[in-house]
Amino acid sequence: MDHVAAQCRDNTPIDPAKPVRLPGEGGLKRRNAQSKNGVRLHPSIARSLQDAQQRHGLRLAQALV
Repeated sequence: MDHVAAQCRDNTPIDPAKPVRLPGEGGLKRRNAQSKNGVRLHPSIARSLQDAQQRHGLRLAQALV
């Protein structure tokens, strides 16, 4: 299967700024980045988590601005 992936990636992309990638590669890249740097949340989600934190006695990570 690796040879098929290599053949796909070796194709010249239509837009050089967007290299050929395989299904799932973008998701894996995001997952790795979020594991390392944390997950970005919309401010409305962060507010609802603060409510849950108080309600359930949790201590959630501090938001990075």
